[in-house]
Amino acid sequence: MNRTPTLVLVTKASCHLCEDARDVVSAVAAELGLSWHEISLDGDAELTARYGEEIPVVLVDGVQRDFWHIDPVRLRSILSSATAAESQSASNETVLGVAQPRPTVG
Repeated sequence: MNRTPTLVLVTKASCHLCEDARDVVSAVAAELGLSWHEISLDGDAELTARYGEEIPVVLVDGVQRDFWHIDPVRLRSILSSATAAESQSASNETVLGVAQPRPTVG
């Protein structure tokens, strides 16, 4: 079972770096066939306290992975690794879930 990584871009209004980040996230997500969503810290005290000085911020599975100038190569690598790790985990579960024959004792 494949689970795609959760990709979130945290932004705020009137942020030129956010516009650039939106373009990068959109392009990389489209290339990898992933969806993403954007949240604004405007009006949210908790998000502002956490990310206010680092906007824009990219979160992958809830973990901050990049901020300010979003690097498309790094983002692609992180998302590819997250997808591969999830695929490998699912593959291991299938293999481990199969009953192995017991050796016969002499």
